[in-house]
Amino acid sequence: MFEHDAAEYSQAPDECVQLSCQDVARYCGHVPSEFVVPENFRLCLQLQDQQWPLQADMDIPVISLNSLMVDEMASEEDKFLLKCHISEACREWGVFQVLDHGIPRSVLESALHAARGFFNLRKELKMRYSFSHNPDGSGYGGWKSIYARNWGDNMLHVLHLDKTLEENDLPEQPPKYGEIILKYAKLVMVMHMQLIDACAQIQDVDVTDMEAALKDECLKILAKSYNTPLQDILQQSLSVDRRAATVYDVGSSSSAAGRAEIHEDEDKYIDAMALSVNYHPPCPHPELVLGSEPCFARCPFEIVLQNEVFGLQVFKEGRWRTLKPEPNALVVIVGKALENVSKDMVSQYKAVMFRTLSNKEKDHFSIHSAHGVYVDSYVNFEVPKGL
Repeated sequence: MFEHDAAEYSQAPDECVQLSCQDVARYCGHVPSEFVVPENFRLCLQLQDQQWPLQADMDIPVISLNSLMVDEMASEEDKFLLKCHISEACREWGVFQVLDHGIPRSVLESALHAARGFFNLRKELKMRYSFSHNPDGSGYGGWKSIYARNWGDNMLHVLHLDKTLEENDLPEQPPKYGEIILKYAKLVMVMHMQLIDACAQIQDVDVTDMEAALKDECLKILAKSYNTPLQDILQQSLSVDRRAATVYDVGSSSSAAGRAEIHEDEDKYIDAMALSVNYHPPCPHPELVLGSEPCFARCPFEIVLQNEVFGLQVFKEGRWRTLKPEPNALVVIVGKALENVSKDMVSQYKAVMFRTLSNKEKDHFSIHSAHGVYVDSYVNFEVPKGL
């Protein structure tokens, strides 16, 4: 399945830092220092407090979207009651899981299978899609946070759902990868818009006005994230200093800040979907590393599909809590855009921080999708002290 020779890396363990995390996990036999979170950060990130293997320690709302997404005969009363449940989950929890979301089980399974298939490609095939080849920061590689290099590899797509498979320039390998990912993304978008509509109705706001407000807020957050005046965001390209998420071009001995091209036609980017396909391989010492660093989503909602392996955590009541993946469910995480827009409305919603941890023996795959922001949702806000 992998065309590598372990002897290639056995003589100089420090050279593992030039490899993908996948190859490090397979061949290095240890955790290179570049991946190790410094001890003082491990304490404040509560890595030492985790129980291995991870176990679910928080029950979040699980909401059936049947009356919105599946049952065409559902009454208006049932639909309104469901929207109340969605709004309550956004207000009280900031995270929930959804079932009966209108995305067939076969599509979910195909998307995760496609993710596994991509990361199982030979290195030279994956490197064709390297971050370094794309000015918008999309592509294959890894992330280096303010703590350490993340224990995981990523394939980030910037998708325009009104365009064709060819126009979105999705990978041709593995077979049907692009077709599967685009189909999944379009179905997620339908669900995303239903969630926005639900929040708008409960907040007694016209959905068009809600969408416009969220779009404006995404632009403001984008400018704040890069500490750049809003007019500059809209009028010029800029080199992004990813303070907490530096692109790491696997296969290279150096990392470099990603570039994001932002033009006057902001609709082209704000109306895009950022879809990140993530792989966190088993780690011999998961208590030393982060799969992905703590962050808030910048979009209205970040929607997560994951396999059955524990790894996704949210920060709730002063602790990091592990979520249990429900079969055929999607995790919905409230982002900063929705929180900020709701501040002057009937109900104020709350964004939650989330992260991913690794496991000792099992692979963790996930697909994160975010609409309303054209680059990845992993650029951090300031993390409160003690987190």
